[in-house]
Amino acid sequence: MLRTIRNVRRFTALLALLCAQTGFAADAVPVNLPKPVLQEMSWALVLPKDEPVQFGGRVNMDAAGVGQSHILYPTGGAGAAGFFAAILTHALVTDATKRAQKTKLQQEADVVLKPFADVLGGFQHSELMRLALAKTTSGSQRRLASIDESAGKDWRVASVPAFFMTQDKRSLVLDNLVAVVPPGMDDKDAYQVTVRVVSSALSGDGLDEQWNGQGGERLKTESAALLAQSLDLALADIAGMMAKGSGTQKSVRYREGSSERIERGELLMENCGRSILRTLRGALMSVPTSASSERQPCEQKMASN
Repeated sequence: MLRTIRNVRRFTALLALLCAQTGFAADAVPVNLPKPVLQEMSWALVLPKDEPVQFGGRVNMDAAGVGQSHILYPTGGAGAAGFFAAILTHALVTDATKRAQKTKLQQEADVVLKPFADVLGGFQHSELMRLALAKTTSGSQRRLASIDESAGKDWRVASVPAFFMTQDKRSLVLDNLVAVVPPGMDDKDAYQVTVRVVSSALSGDGLDEQWNGQGGERLKTESAALLAQSLDLALADIAGMMAKGSGTQKSVRYREGSSERIERGELLMENCGRSILRTLRGALMSVPTSASSERQPCEQKMASN
């Protein structure tokens, strides 16, 4: 029991660092921490309290005349220790969404999720992270770990995902806060990365059935794929493998459902009809830049200057 309490306190301090951020941004990576060798890295994804995965409707902010580029996480109010404890149980994410739901825009946006209520009500974090871990490619060894489990020689990875469905039901958007602690180091010594991943759009008709079919298999597997991609990007970033481009900021056009969006940032990579960029706020984004991105040859190339 004492070991459990100590581990919870350690992990609480870790994710408190993440939640001190404001909006869709990424804190600077500490320069005094060791960098992993990604191919040799052994890491453990720490499971939060098992609750339903957080989903919301993507608000049509264009109609409201404002942008939706911020994550729905509050910036304070719980204190350091309480802040982390809330994140650990995902109560903080739930609270943030409840605050947003008080607005008429968010209430209207969440209606898009009604056809998927049965699937999402039973979609737990343990299932999401198990599916996502199987899809990650980073490191030589990776495993799930409970909060009271010693990490040993593994790097510890904490993830706080929040998913949103576009109003046309064609795409999912993931905002993920990631913290990574090197082996044998305190939780205050954590890399911090914020990642947004936008899925390629579904085509055709019968979108409710496409997502809901076979017990919501597509909805679950697509969510897991987005989470896996965000974890791989975060780990590549802390390993120094996200090469910097020319430093020139560009406006990148991408697809979010059937809509075209624009994000300004530094283009880092183009791969399989997708673009990886670092936003002006320092976060990473992976977005589909081609309507047929899933059919594009997956030949990775770095962005040219």
